[in-house]
Amino acid sequence: MKSLEETTFAIIGLGLIGGSYAKALKNRNAHKIIGMDRNHIVSLMAKDEGYITDIADEDPSLLQGADIIICAMYPGAFVSFVKDHVKYGASSSSRSTLTPAFFVNVYPFESKLLAVRAFAKKSFRMPTFNDLYYADMGNSKLNPESALQYDLGFVLNKDWKQGIVDHLRLQVDGYYNTVYDKIVAYPKGQQFRWTMLNLGKVHIKGVDAMAEVGLEPAKDWKVTARLQYTYQDARDVTDPNTSYYKDQIPYIPWHSGSAILGLSWRELDLAYSFIYSGERYSQQENILYNHLQPWYTHDMSVVYHARRWSARLDVNNIFSQDYDVILNYPMPKRNYMLTLEYNF
Repeated sequence: MKSLEETTFAIIGLGLIGGSYAKALKNRNAHKIIGMDRNHIVSLMAKDEGYITDIADEDPSLLQGADIIICAMYPGAFVSFVKDHVKYGASSSSRSTLTPAFFVNVYPFESKLLAVRAFAKKSFRMPTFNDLYYADMGNSKLNPESALQYDLGFVLNKDWKQGIVDHLRLQVDGYYNTVYDKIVAYPKGQQFRWTMLNLGKVHIKGVDAMAEVGLEPAKDWKVTARLQYTYQDARDVTDPNTSYYKDQIPYIPWHSGSAILGLSWRELDLAYSFIYSGERYSQQENILYNHLQPWYTHDMSVVYHARRWSARLDVNNIFSQDYDVILNYPMPKRNYMLTLEYNF
């Protein structure tokens, strides 16, 4: 039987349970941890944090190399069933919604250097307890959100066993979504009070692009550089008679992106990130009064990993810039966070 240091694990579903498994296995020096999640951003974040070593979202064949596969997906990923139980009064009728999905992954070349992928799926989301009842902003009359999602893209993935370049990854996806009763929250009105509401119908189209290169310039040294870009056009098409018909929905920028540079040497990790969010609007009407300027920030982190403990120092907003992600809610200037973790 293989030892933990020689075993390759695959975890399908990187939520609370799957992410906890990945973190625990990483802290115990598992040989390799392959992660897979319906939300590719979740997989990327898990890899950034170092809890998984590989992502199988765009290449499920990676799962074939696993010695142990852990499935941490909840049944609601396929069928949603909701039943309210109330202490007083009559409860609403139960709701059952089928959320089918169709995925296609094609390799045009025998080398599997390039993968072309597409999917079509229906999603369903109930309002959370906070959405419904959070003090002063919850809305108990929110409707569930549903969406039809379509995606077409490609992934270019190349690994080298020798030389300075370790790997090169490029992926581009174009998507189109129709969302019904989209749940949003933002400050509105004269008092700028947070409000939860449904947008009856929203059309969303966009492009996600990511490029990453990994280098090993010397023994024990690793360098990773990643660029990400998102274009998103999200329009409220609920009612042609409103003043904001076909306007961009609040706080969704047309352009956003990030640049991340990581450097690793033995137990020490150093990371720098640049995050950019383009122009957007603070209210439903796309008028000059509601227009918000782009914002960007620079952050750094240093992490030291020992066998049973780790220490992390984060320096956020290095240049102490003034910016608002949400209008009238200024973000902190330069700030620091020290994290110590010990595993028993």
